Amino acid sequence: MTETLLVTGASGQLGRGVIRYLLDAHKTPPAKIIATTRNPESLADLAVRGVVVRAADFNDAISLETAFKGADKALIISTGDLDLKSGKRLKQHENAVAAAKNAGVSHLLYTSMPNPEPVSPVLFAGDHYSTEQAIKASGIPYTIFRNGWYQENLFMALPQAIASGHWYTSAGEGRIAHGARDDSGDRRRSRFWHDRQQNLHADWPASVHDGRDRRPRQRSHRQAARCRAGFG
Repeated sequence: MTETLLVTGASGQLGRGVIRYLLDAHKTPPAKIIATTRNPESLADLAVRGVVVRAADFNDAISLETAFKGADKALIISTGDLDLKSGKRLKQHENAVAAAKNAGVSHLLYTSMPNPEPVSPVLFAGDHYSTEQAIKASGIPYTIFRNGWYQENLFMALPQAIASGHWYTSAGEGRIAHGARDDSGDRRRSRFWHDRQQNLHADWPASVHDGRDRRPRQRSHRQAARCRAGFG
């Protein structure tokens, strides 16, 4: 018998990608997929296909417990509430883990980040590390995806690189192996994630071909931030 699979943040790009894979590639029966979101109306297209759409607010523990009922496996997609002072995102994730435990979920999956341990220089790494610890402490069997930086995120900085003709960075000789968001949503390709070529972070603006020279301008962290802020 097919297990019931729950995906949080189903109205987001990754959430939709996962559900698209489940429906179209894996041929999971729509009635065996629970898609949760704060705004169920945003998933009307999935509801039409037979997917079970439920309201779930990570700030509302009761709504989460109601949404998780009947799920055998649950994918918790990390939220976007990066409030480093209040610890809001970690609390949200802890609410979801508790809801999964109370609902009797048999397997938890979570989208973390590479090397989130306390030594990480990434400011929001602690949210992921502590969420991983909460999942382990729950006693629920788990799978943790330490997803890399989505290549689609590069487009957030592309407008200022085009406008200024320069790419301001503090990455130095740092390298990164980007991956497409859809690839991380497709578990069949996830095993290839760590085999991607690592490219210099400073080199990617040169791939924009419009005849302009976008050599990287190396700056300190603060200087790079100020330069980017000047372009919105």
